[in-house]
Amino acid sequence: MLTDPNIVVDKAQNHHALFAALKEQKTTNASLLQENKILKEQVAWFKKQIHDRSSEKSKDEPNAQQGQLFNEIESIAENAPTDDEKITIPAHARKKKGRKKIPQDLPRIDVIHDLSDEEKTCNKDGQPLKRISEVISEQLDYVPAKMRVLRHIRYKYVCSHCDTPPITASKPPVLLPKSNASASLLAHITTAKYVDGLPLYRQ
Repeated sequence: MLTDPNIVVDKAQNHHALFAALKEQKTTNASLLQENKILKEQVAWFKKQIHDRSSEKSKDEPNAQQGQLFNEIESIAENAPTDDEKITIPAHARKKKGRKKIPQDLPRIDVIHDLSDEEKTCNKDGQPLKRISEVISEQLDYVPAKMRVLRHIRYKYVCSHCDTPPITASKPPVLLPKSNASASLLAHITTAKYVDGLPLYRQ
């Protein structure tokens, strides 16, 4: 039985049309998948931004993370190598770790800490104590538009008539133990960083 040529032509045209439609659909699906991937990445990025901002806000709230308030300057000071001290090891030289010395060109202000008149008398035999030396520690102090160094000089006394241990004047209390920053400098750093929004390298 012979097949009508018109029917064959119609079927061929329908086949080509369906193939073209399928190809277009595949292209559309690929485009939609790519767009979906981009949107997912954008959503993940926005979530990360919101989460990071919330974390920063919680850290900046009052009484939160107070122990880390000055960690930045302390970590810099603790890990800063000195200028002239080096340890030589095979193949290379490595700078010795330690706190960098306070520059000698900064002005010094001596703050004297002495014993009271009652403490200058020996508890054992009542004789007056003799000053034998002094203990000096330095702090960086901040004065608006000027930096200076407070030298805390604590006089040390000993009885010259007996073998009692020496007595040294008490050291004033500090906000951060083992720190060489005075209260005024810490207050300036806190205000500049958390009120004025200035990073440490610009203070």
